[in-house]
Amino acid sequence: MAGAHAAPNANVSSTPPTPDELQRSFELIRQSKDLMSQDHNQQAIEILSQAIRLNPASAESWNDRAIAEIRTQRYADAIYDSSFALGLAPGNPVALDTRAWAFNKLKKYREALSDSGFVLSNNPSDAFGYENRAFALAGLGDSNGSLSALSQAASLDSRFKNIYADALKAGPSGLLPLFSDPGAQGSGNRLSGWWKKKTFFSLFALSMIGGILVALGVLHILFYRSEVLKKSPSKLIRAGDFWSRYEKIGRVGEGGMGVVYEARDRFLERKVAVKKLRDQIKGDPEERKRFISEARLVARLRHENIVEIYSIVEEGMDLYLVFEFVKGKTLQQILKESGRLDFPAAGRIFHSVCRAVDYAHRQGVVHRDIKPSNIMVGEGNTVKVMDFGVAGQAKSTLVKTQSSVLAGTPVYMAPEADGDQIRRESDIFSLGVCFFEMLSGKLPFEGEGNAFLVHKVQGKRLKISSLGIPGLPAAALDEIFDRALNPDPEKRYHGVGELWAQIVALAPKV
Repeated sequence: MAGAHAAPNANVSSTPPTPDELQRSFELIRQSKDLMSQDHNQQAIEILSQAIRLNPASAESWNDRAIAEIRTQRYADAIYDSSFALGLAPGNPVALDTRAWAFNKLKKYREALSDSGFVLSNNPSDAFGYENRAFALAGLGDSNGSLSALSQAASLDSRFKNIYADALKAGPSGLLPLFSDPGAQGSGNRLSGWWKKKTFFSLFALSMIGGILVALGVLHILFYRSEVLKKSPSKLIRAGDFWSRYEKIGRVGEGGMGVVYEARDRFLERKVAVKKLRDQIKGDPEERKRFISEARLVARLRHENIVEIYSIVEEGMDLYLVFEFVKGKTLQQILKESGRLDFPAAGRIFHSVCRAVDYAHRQGVVHRDIKPSNIMVGEGNTVKVMDFGVAGQAKSTLVKTQSSVLAGTPVYMAPEADGDQIRRESDIFSLGVCFFEMLSGKLPFEGEGNAFLVHKVQGKRLKISSLGIPGLPAAALDEIFDRALNPDPEKRYHGVGELWAQIVALAPKV
């Protein structure tokens, strides 16, 4: 199940582990490898979770847990953990191989192709990189490319000769099942072999530690203080020439975070959205670091109703966010063009938004800036929420560096969110404002400037029942909005699921 682990803070703890904690962490990692060798993968996951709590800066612990999760078919968790390992050890080929395999198992073939491509560009003799590439190309329908990659894997590592032979016999239509079917011949053995290969080097390193483990722990602490804490929490991709990879198609907008472009990723041959961030966000080193940390955490969110962050790219002083491109209109545009929505139409959109926000909350991420302009309605009425956490962090940065930027009424923000409080109930307030506007075409609080803020803080709002809108269960909706828009966060719904359950219960009354 995705999200089974508590989401770690994007910033690694500034308190380094003690030598005793390091020693215990190493022992737990070794125990987990023994457990995995006996196929006790769930126990290995529990052991590695303990190791991570002792030493959250251990990329090996995160990646080993991801491998154990793959072996228990918990692929979304594996993507999360291997991504965290890559945050600690940028470009690590084993972690990239791990994540690519998990992406492939979730049918995210382009993402897997990107990871395997990065591995092979740095190490053309990585047989597992070629296997991941073969899997991804099979998923994308490129059978010739898949066979070529498998041929390379087999020439580098004899363990891949059998699957290459099977692939030659299977033909184009039979390639993908060789990888994607959990019961396919050899798939478990190949993953086991991949893990054992890594284990050999890990055990060799551990044997070298021997009686100097405590001394190594002290050295680890010194390295941690002198190197890790000086770095930005995320190692960014150095673009070299950003626009050599991304072809700029056109400018599609400008917001508080910066300019937004429609672009094409030349390497993966797909459309993307690129945000070039404002100078105020990227110029201050501390604010830049905080923003990147937030973006790095949000980039791990994987949900069908969330616009994904593909990468965070640094080029000189410029900072870019590369997003999934969604063709469609924002909810703000829809409401402006068409006016209010009827209850069923509003409910369909709002349900998807609630699913996205609920998922993010369970991963420890608060959006902080839910509003109609951050909700995309794409082709086929697909709904995706943008800018989880990132826009809120950008807004906070801009307030500190340019106080006039946010002039105007923060109509969707909860009263406590005007300060520095970050909590799930603030998102629920914003959801309530959005749903009220979807149903009525109006905002729930009247007035401008200070008058608006006073009404919001005092909970003085319009009642749906006073607007005379036909086809709405107005009295029941007023009860829901009374709670969702309560100025006291303790008196609001404490979970998005709780709010949605109240709304969906009204459907028979419409």
